[in-house]
Amino acid sequence: PTFFVNGVRVDGLTAFDDLKSTIEKELASSRSLLTLGTAPTLLYAARVRKNLMGLGPKVVERTCPAVVGSPMRGATDALVTLVEFSDFECPFCRRAQPTLDTLLARHGGDLRIVWKNFPLDNHPRARPAAAFALEVFEKQGAAKFWKVHDLLFASEAGLSDSAFEAIALKASLDPTPLIDAARTRTHDPKIDADARAGLKIGVKGTPTFFVIGRMLSGAQPVEQFEVIVKEELEAARRLVGSGTARSRIYDALCGVR
Repeated sequence: PTFFVNGVRVDGLTAFDDLKSTIEKELASSRSLLTLGTAPTLLYAARVRKNLMGLGPKVVERTCPAVVGSPMRGATDALVTLVEFSDFECPFCRRAQPTLDTLLARHGGDLRIVWKNFPLDNHPRARPAAAFALEVFEKQGAAKFWKVHDLLFASEAGLSDSAFEAIALKASLDPTPLIDAARTRTHDPKIDADARAGLKIGVKGTPTFFVIGRMLSGAQPVEQFEVIVKEELEAARRLVGSGTARSRIYDALCGVR
């Protein structure tokens, strides 16, 4: 058999995963075209023309992790979602936090930040810290999670159990169950799921960010983020103008929630 997926030729009996990958890439390209103002009825013609003849607009490549169930701050219907794969023991992750705070302050209700765990093997206290914070998230909610998140990154005493105790007390929390969670690896399944999701979409180190699926690696200056955030705000506003609800922007562009 010979297939044409929006003009992309696929010859022969193709493995399921290979054909699926081709289809997913075309779905992502079609979503990006929608943000450029292409009418849904013209998507097929636009992609066939691009794939067969190389004519037409280039589209943004997006690789989007699912965000439902992860800690997030900012408006739930924010136009732009920034996903951070991070490690509490990583000095570059710590350096990136003021940049993220600046972006939130500048863009108010139009930006939300989602946390994903990616503890590195050479950071022995990163996984206990992730479990400590996830226990807070599970039992106390997002507001307390972000309070503890900030305190973990700001800790001058490292990430020992005694440091965890001090952080819990500063956050007006009982330290005992939180330290127990850090010791017993209760949250390993969630931490490992985050890490696997990161590896699947190309995360190799920390911090790594995805601005509606557009990757930025390392503790980049705020200006690097601003370029992408502003472009994505414009695209999101076009989608809203054409009838997409603010709360559906991420899944409209990414195909995941």
